[in-house]
Amino acid sequence: MHDPYSRAGKIQGFSHSWTVFPSKTNKAAIAIVNKNFKSTIIARKKEIRNSQTQDDINKTANHLQIKITDACYSTYKTKKQEVARPLSWYTSKLEIEKNRLKALRRRSQRAPQDQRSRRFLTLKKDKAMYIRHVKRANNSSWKTFCTNASNPYGKQFKASFRNTMPPAYLIALKNYNPTGGQRKIADNIREQMFPNPLDYADLPTLRTNAPEDAPFTKEEIAIVIKNLHKEKSPEPDGTDSIIIQQINKRFPILFMEAFNKCLHLGMFPDPLKLGNIVLFEKEGKPEEEASSYRLISLLSTIGKVLEKLLTQRVSYHLERLNKISDNQYGFREGRSTELAIHTE
Repeated sequence: MHDPYSRAGKIQGFSHSWTVFPSKTNKAAIAIVNKNFKSTIIARKKEIRNSQTQDDINKTANHLQIKITDACYSTYKTKKQEVARPLSWYTSKLEIEKNRLKALRRRSQRAPQDQRSRRFLTLKKDKAMYIRHVKRANNSSWKTFCTNASNPYGKQFKASFRNTMPPAYLIALKNYNPTGGQRKIADNIREQMFPNPLDYADLPTLRTNAPEDAPFTKEEIAIVIKNLHKEKSPEPDGTDSIIIQQINKRFPILFMEAFNKCLHLGMFPDPLKLGNIVLFEKEGKPEEEASSYRLISLLSTIGKVLEKLLTQRVSYHLERLNKISDNQYGFREGRSTELAIHTE
């Protein structure tokens, strides 16, 4: 998992995966809300109102996400994905030969000292023969696979010209040779991309004498949720924007109370900061270096809504109080780099 405010992360392609629920119709999302989530609303509201500390907020957000996910699992039929398919070219004959080599190696290791060299030499020759048989079977299978291709730009073409080294299988990084399997490799990539941050837990919380912000309204939240992109990749637990939209339509008080509690306490729930990191290779860059990959983080849909609400409030205050320099053109509504070029 990746926390934008810390250095925790996971790399795409490892044994970890997340579920994406097929809620591409409002009808399916409404079924989730009406059938399976309604019974938990009262308990969730009570938990939100009783939250007073960061730990309380974290537990509340975590329980809310779990209940939404449970409702999805109760509605949709999910099936386990096949982890790995057996290789079509790897025959039972090759498996027997492999087992024979293992037995021969064990006998060589246990042989008397005067026979060990001769036995290991025999093992080396047999192993070389086995490797030739494996390569021959692999090449023959690939040749048959390509010969039977009906579309020259089909899966055979994609298999030939796709990236030969996805980020998940990076075995060696520049000036470093990690050991310990894929998990260790992921940790090493993470260390390079996410250096040690400050310990935010030790930073004091600044409070001013300014009046409290007005609570978020149902209308304000509804506009933000309505404008969520429906085709965006969902958060790690698979809850996409359509499900969140339908929950807010049916129970608008739920998210309003949760977001206003965060606003009142000045806290952002840690579970909403978690996400999955996906790496994309930069064209023309060395494949073995972690810096050769562009990353995106798939974050919580609920967290995106809260971030948008807070961003709107902060932007409004900065613009109203004229706290932004006139030379600031990036990340401002109605301004662009083109406008900056034509401004003296």
